[in-house]
Amino acid sequence: MSIVRKIGRSFRRDGLWRTLILCTRNIHPAKRDVAPSDFDIRFGLHTEGRVELGDLKIDSPSYLRGNAYAPTPPSVFDRMMMLLPAPEKYSFVDLGSGKGRVVLMAALRPFKAVVGVEFSSELSAVAETNLVKFRPHVRSSDVRLVCNDAVLFNFPPGPLIVWFYHSFAKEVLARVFERLIQRQHETIFIYYNAHYHELFSECDVLYSDKDICIWKIAGTQSHLSSSNGTEVGDKVPAITRLAGGGAATEKHETRKEIL
Repeated sequence: MSIVRKIGRSFRRDGLWRTLILCTRNIHPAKRDVAPSDFDIRFGLHTEGRVELGDLKIDSPSYLRGNAYAPTPPSVFDRMMMLLPAPEKYSFVDLGSGKGRVVLMAALRPFKAVVGVEFSSELSAVAETNLVKFRPHVRSSDVRLVCNDAVLFNFPPGPLIVWFYHSFAKEVLARVFERLIQRQHETIFIYYNAHYHELFSECDVLYSDKDICIWKIAGTQSHLSSSNGTEVGDKVPAITRLAGGGAATEKHETRKEIL
């Protein structure tokens, strides 16, 4: 969809003022679709390719604060999984799951449950198709996709790992965070292409680099262990507490706020 058509569609749908706000925040050069990833080719899936939310029909109160879909590189996901505790006692939730790549990669591990939350019914339908094809490879006993707004989603009980690839803006994330800090159970929050560090200023930083931050929320333990029982600090020496407010840079394709 051309930028002119996007602006026209936004004007008819949202009015002049909201359209002007979206234009100032979100207009950026278009990117071409890329070739299928090795992950997609290996499993016969369709998770690659950036999708602008302006090209989708979304029925959600948060759609003005959503960001484009872009898939997480498997190498990044695998690297983070090596730092986490053994998955058997944790549920895994991907906020803004898009076409489902992170859900499927998590499902290769024996989490108690794997849930993808996506507010676009069109992207969720693509993810459902991918999940059907991927079922023979699933190790988790409970893998599901929920088409819903993240602020309305009820997180599963028990220890939890949340994956977040900058899927929506600060206002929405703040509401989600408020729900997470009220949980009585351990929560590990993984933020890829991390922004809004100030929201996590009272949380312990378990890991940080220029792409990713991992925080512990509420009842989490003081040290994050890997699946072999080694503390993250022993495996990855560059664990730092961020001052808050600085945005991590992203060397892969970045989820950006769009029209």
